[in-house]
Amino acid sequence: MLPSPPASHEAARLAALQRYEILDTAPEAAFDEVTALVAESLDVPVALVSLIDVDRQWFKSRVGLEQTQTPRDISFCGHTILQDGVFEIPDAAQDDRFHDNPLVLGEPNIRFYAGAPLLTTDGHRIGTLCVIDRRSRRLEAGQRALLQQFARLLVAQLDQRLANRRLAAERQHLQQRQDYLQQVLNTSLEGLVAIDRAGRITEFNAAAAACLGYSAKQAIGASAIDLLVPTRYRAVFADQVAAFWADTQAAPGTRREIPVLRANGTEVSIEASISLLPSEQGGRIIFFFRDIDEHKKAERLHHQLRDLVEAFPESFIYYDANERLVTANAQVLQKLGVVSRVRNIGRSFEEILAATVREGVYADAVGREAAWIEERMEIHRSYGSMEIRLTNGNWMKLVQRRTADGGRICVYIDITEIKQREAALLAARQEAADASRAKTDFLATMSHEIRTPLNALIGLTEVLTVTPLDTQQRLYLETMQTSGRQLLQIVNDVLDFSRLQADQIQLAEDDIDLRSLLRSLMQTIAALPGAAALRLDKDVTPDVPARVRGDGPRLTQILTNLLGNAVKFAAGGRVALSVHAGKSPSGERTLRFEVSDSGPGIPVDLKDRIFEHFVQGDGSADARKSGTGLGLAIARRLAVAMQGTLELANPGEPGARFVLKMPCRASSSSSTAAVAEPSMPKPASPPRRILVAEDTPASQMVVRLLLEGLGHTVEVVSNGRQAVEACGQRAFDAVLLDIQMPEMDGCAAAHAIRAREATDGNAGEGGSRLPLVALSAFSQPSEQAAALAAGMDAYLTKPVRRADLVRLFEKLDRLGLDNRPT
Repeated sequence: MLPSPPASHEAARLAALQRYEILDTAPEAAFDEVTALVAESLDVPVALVSLIDVDRQWFKSRVGLEQTQTPRDISFCGHTILQDGVFEIPDAAQDDRFHDNPLVLGEPNIRFYAGAPLLTTDGHRIGTLCVIDRRSRRLEAGQRALLQQFARLLVAQLDQRLANRRLAAERQHLQQRQDYLQQVLNTSLEGLVAIDRAGRITEFNAAAAACLGYSAKQAIGASAIDLLVPTRYRAVFADQVAAFWADTQAAPGTRREIPVLRANGTEVSIEASISLLPSEQGGRIIFFFRDIDEHKKAERLHHQLRDLVEAFPESFIYYDANERLVTANAQVLQKLGVVSRVRNIGRSFEEILAATVREGVYADAVGREAAWIEERMEIHRSYGSMEIRLTNGNWMKLVQRRTADGGRICVYIDITEIKQREAALLAARQEAADASRAKTDFLATMSHEIRTPLNALIGLTEVLTVTPLDTQQRLYLETMQTSGRQLLQIVNDVLDFSRLQADQIQLAEDDIDLRSLLRSLMQTIAALPGAAALRLDKDVTPDVPARVRGDGPRLTQILTNLLGNAVKFAAGGRVALSVHAGKSPSGERTLRFEVSDSGPGIPVDLKDRIFEHFVQGDGSADARKSGTGLGLAIARRLAVAMQGTLELANPGEPGARFVLKMPCRASSSSSTAAVAEPSMPKPASPPRRILVAEDTPASQMVVRLLLEGLGHTVEVVSNGRQAVEACGQRAFDAVLLDIQMPEMDGCAAAHAIRAREATDGNAGEGGSRLPLVALSAFSQPSEQAAALAAGMDAYLTKPVRRADLVRLFEKLDRLGLDNRPT
């Protein structure tokens, strides 16, 4: 078998074949009719229109053959395209070139083959028109000529097909172009009206319809003068149009202001751009127009917006979606001091920011320009707000908003006055805080100065109570004790109120034996003046837990105040305390304490004022109702601090009834805190050897007498230095150190004693820690904390009573700080 070699100029031949865009297309009648006519005319069973591709022959049309293509290397047509005329094989079985060809040995069993090349006008043989027979034969000369004629006809059909396709593509392109132009015209914001030489409307776009109110269907074909031009202007319009047709040199885009009728009969002035478009059909006059009224409205709106921006009292800047400056008002120059806005128009935000930083506009950017710009850009990207301090001393607040078109509005609000007021307020607040601290320091100092003589007064009266006295002397002594306690209560109330106002009250969180607290409380109340003539009742319901969590001393302080007031006003009748368990509206457990008396009650107009400071329930001068007017104010503030409430339950009714509600928190352990003063304890035994460091002679005498009355041996020194020396020379069971002393104060002495204990390797005689107790007229928590931090084991506040000393040594024993030699 002899494969068909490639044709000369094969690449150009294949390009010519591809140009016809016919390979692998559907059958077409024009080709099938020629193929059928050839088969009939030459009396052959098979006729084919074969196109020779790179490696195949593909049949565009076929008669008598099922295959649509065969390989090129076994094709007869591959040899035909190498010939100028008809290529004929009378008997393929006897031809050395084809006798072993698969198409000869098998289907379609070719014996006879004749083919004429399809020669294009540019000389390329792209395929063949061929006939096949299964018997040997030869074509006559006329048949050969007929085959070539049909081949030329097929090429002509191919050319016509290509031309038709190109024409269709051009028409489609033109139609698309026309549709596009029509769409452009219809989407144009300007109205368009075109008229021909007869004055008929040929084009009328959507903008014209929207402006004039006519639909395109109503307008197209109508007379432009009759439909659109007011009667009074028609003659002028006709003359202008005629002149325009006559002046072929008229400049395109000539502008005219023309009155036009709307569909609703109203008249509107339009500004039209007029152009003449000549054509073979006579040409058209095109009117592009816009509603001048709308334009003028837009101009007025633009100027109004411009005036509004300029009149805006704050700095206003607008950037477009590309972050470029569009406009800025005069306030930007005046308040921000930035470079000329005229030079900035069109510049990017980042460029303007860098320029203003270089000019030193922003105070916080000075010295850290790059970092500040990055921080500012981050806020810019997130549309955040910020406060900016300028180097001219002003403060600006930046507020940013995104516009619908992706732009950005930046408003710089001048907050200089606000910042100045804030600074003034901060200074005033600091001044008030300084004044409050000064007041607190003053009260603490006064408390110390008052407590020091009170220590002698109360202490000596207590010492005298155990000496022989006649009835008159005992009355005098009891009066002195009562006055001393009242004075001490006044001092405590003033200090508590000061701490509450300064929010310096520190609440404890301990386990409280509630029934023990109430029992001790009632014993204390029973000892008050006038209480002996009253009936004191206490009712605690079974649902009240035995132990709760909270601040026992503060709870005692509130109830003591309420019960003390009740004793004052009960007028020989009854004072009652009741305690109940309950639940708050949110379902939390609560305790409800109710204190009532049989007195005259509290008027309605005083139900809230009695909880104000320095206000009493009765403005009379009756000494029985005397007091500071701080008790209830302190009690309510303490209740609120402990997350509770304190209210007068029955204003205007006889007998005042106060209700205290507190959260009921369960005890955390079985231990209980000491919450109330017990009855007079017995002296401690065995006696101790005690060192007292106190610089005031009166206080020295009181403390010594109280301690000696309890059976202890006392040595007294006048300052901390002497106390440190005494501890180094003699053994003591405990040391009481006054905080304020000359030469060395109590805290410094404690430091020195603890330091020597650490150096010696033991803590005193017997190897145990020497108990150190702070003794001070200061009662602030900060003073107590400082004393404990200095090495003290306990803190006693003056005035000191016998019971305080007994409880002190009991506490030292519980802490394992008994330093007595064994």
